[in-house]
Amino acid sequence: MAMIYCVECGAGASPKAPNCPQCGHPLQEAAPPASAPVVNVNVTQNQQNEIGGGVVVARSWSPLVAAILSFFIPGLGQLYKGQPINGLVWFVLVFLGYVAFVFPGFVLHVCCVLGAAMGDPNR
Repeated sequence: MAMIYCVECGAGASPKAPNCPQCGHPLQEAAPPASAPVVNVNVTQNQQNEIGGGVVVARSWSPLVAAILSFFIPGLGQLYKGQPINGLVWFVLVFLGYVAFVFPGFVLHVCCVLGAAMGDPNR
């Protein structure tokens, strides 16, 4: 039995269904939309679990938000970007820099803010 696809949301449904089960739009028989997800059948179940069910999802992040977070609490911008180890290292380094002397702490703090705003955490 062939599936039909909703023209609004791309969800597949039974040809007997009058409306899309996901969005409620009336269904008509059509080819799958170009934006429909393609699942690789050669991927094992363990590999699918490791990469989020077969679909790699890139987290979106804002460099401005990351910089502001690291400005107020060093390392928080890295944590926001999904880099918890970098965030912890920056927090400790900036704290030690401020404890040792104010100037090294300030320089490390600026580097921490810049590091939070730059770079792609999804690489």
